[in-house]
Amino acid sequence: MSDVQEATDEGLRPLEDGASEASDSGKVQPDTLNIEAASLGFKLFYKERVERAVIASQRFTLFGGPLFASNMGKVGITRNGSDFEVVPGPTDNNQIGITVWTTYNAWRIFRTKTLELALLRLLNGLIFFEQITGHPGVTSRMVYPGWTMTIDGVSNSVSYLRHFSPLTPPAFVDPALENEVIRTLFRDVRITYRLEPDDFLFNYMPAVEPGPYAVTYSFSALPVFLRSSDCCCSLMRTPEPYLWAGAFWGNHNSRDNFPDLAFGFITAMRIVEEGLAPSEVMDAAIKAVEASKKIAVPCNASNYNCGQADLDRNGWVDDMDEAFLNASKGCYYESH
Repeated sequence: MSDVQEATDEGLRPLEDGASEASDSGKVQPDTLNIEAASLGFKLFYKERVERAVIASQRFTLFGGPLFASNMGKVGITRNGSDFEVVPGPTDNNQIGITVWTTYNAWRIFRTKTLELALLRLLNGLIFFEQITGHPGVTSRMVYPGWTMTIDGVSNSVSYLRHFSPLTPPAFVDPALENEVIRTLFRDVRITYRLEPDDFLFNYMPAVEPGPYAVTYSFSALPVFLRSSDCCCSLMRTPEPYLWAGAFWGNHNSRDNFPDLAFGFITAMRIVEEGLAPSEVMDAAIKAVEASKKIAVPCNASNYNCGQADLDRNGWVDDMDEAFLNASKGCYYESH
């Protein structure tokens, strides 16, 4: 049938052999069944569902900025029409690595712009994981850029506030690419992300989780250290003059979630080796591989104590006062 067409990324093209014909009763005629058409329909069915799942995940489980994101396995969401407010976490052992792997393999099959941009954000998220502390090789269980961000898919814009004052991100800034990400992943919605722990730990958590909050948190080393008795959810502010000053990072990557993070970096290596991805994704993958080496080399040198960092050697003594060090010794890291 000449009017039957195949859906592709480039549009529609006629199928050579046509597809199944239907009788007047609506039943398919056995002699006109077309396996090619059925397989194309099956692929299109899953392509559509992958697109929906990826967009939902990018909006409500991945956080950072338009061009970089890491996932958080706990989130609070409120909605008013097409306007959303989102508070991620806090929670530990967030699985970014498997998300990178599944997104890349989905892209290899479907090659859509949605998956391409989702993968770009995730690879940049791996780089952010390694950058945030200011010290090469020190990684985290959860990371926050330390701003309140509104992505407006209606006006196609993004804005940032820290303590109610506007700011400009220190990295991952490309207005044209940001515009494409917002149009593709955030169209027709306006989402405010509360990514300042020193906001939501005082203005959100006490109302939402009063019991656990009352017995879990102790704030004796403000403003540099937000301590939880579950040390895996404690947060430290990155100080000046580091690139991500004002951001927060939560404890180290231990045996609990370091293998997952490594899985993401190994996927970045595969992307580079295969050379199939578009240029922006390839550049991000190359940088993610470099970040992985900064993490792996100290791990190997310290007999694979990958979840520990030497506070003195990494310079935190100069940056933080005695109150912070005393508060953090029981919860943060012993030396390599």
